[in-house]
Amino acid sequence: MPGYAHIDTDALVDKTSNFSGADVNYLCEKAKEIAIRRIISSQMKGRELLPDDFNLALNCVKSTVLLSDVCKIELWQKERQLHKPSVGDDVCEQH
Repeated sequence: MPGYAHIDTDALVDKTSNFSGADVNYLCEKAKEIAIRRIISSQMKGRELLPDDFNLALNCVKSTVLLSDVCKIELWQKERQLHKPSVGDDVCEQH
């Protein structure tokens, strides 16, 4: 992926595990904004995102997902695993 060669995406995933899709999108937008300001202020020729851009963005962007919601989702997923329909069962109720 051009421009992201030095970004440890696995570490970034770990740091954003409770982020929603919108949170991750905002984090990326913030990192781009930080990179643009860095490039303009230092008149650097390189135009790529650096790990520090994401680290600084992580200081500004926090997850909007509540821990209680994460717990509810995990419980719901466990319950669904316990009640998996058999092959051939009608999963959708028709009214």
